[in-house]
Amino acid sequence: MMHKFLISAGLLGLLTTSAFAGDTSFYIKALGGGVLESPQLWNNGIPQPLYPMNGGWDAGATLGYYLSDNFSVETDVFHTNTTYNCCAPNGLQSTSVMGNVVGHLNVSGPVGVYGGLGVGAVDVAYVNLNPASNGNAWVFGGQAFGGVEVSVSKNISLLAEYRYQLASNAQLNLAGFGSTTVGYNASLVSAGLEFKF
Repeated sequence: MMHKFLISAGLLGLLTTSAFAGDTSFYIKALGGGVLESPQLWNNGIPQPLYPMNGGWDAGATLGYYLSDNFSVETDVFHTNTTYNCCAPNGLQSTSVMGNVVGHLNVSGPVGVYGGLGVGAVDVAYVNLNPASNGNAWVFGGQAFGGVEVSVSKNISLLAEYRYQLASNAQLNLAGFGSTTVGYNASLVSAGLEFKF
């Protein structure tokens, strides 16, 4: 229910601000890249709850609205997929839905930089080789991100972006493991496109 509320709130915010935004425009972003994760919490009572992670991949999409040349609001959805170093293919996946505020700055000619902060919900999912032991839970999350954008035409820009996501610990009841606390935080390094309309 939490993620449905956040999606609705984000879209309502975009529509509401459009009434005050003059000549500014909507945009969409499509991004994808790699995930770097620090050791993650996975604790069902064992002595060593932090586990190193292998690298993984991420993909995401954003719908935003420029309030001015220098500020925008947006809603995004991102998915990550990584595996535990000790026990691949057992892994950790996340799907986040967040609302963001973003600042934009033109550096020179077609080159600009941007940065933003967001809050929302994250679906933290433990994925086991045995599907019966899978589990997931929606928890509160936040993110900070920044990137470089290069305009290649009036409405299209190339993007390179770094994003850090952090979520509250998920409490899962996993078959064969019992009550388990699973953590999620990750660095996402992505590239993609922005389309203004």
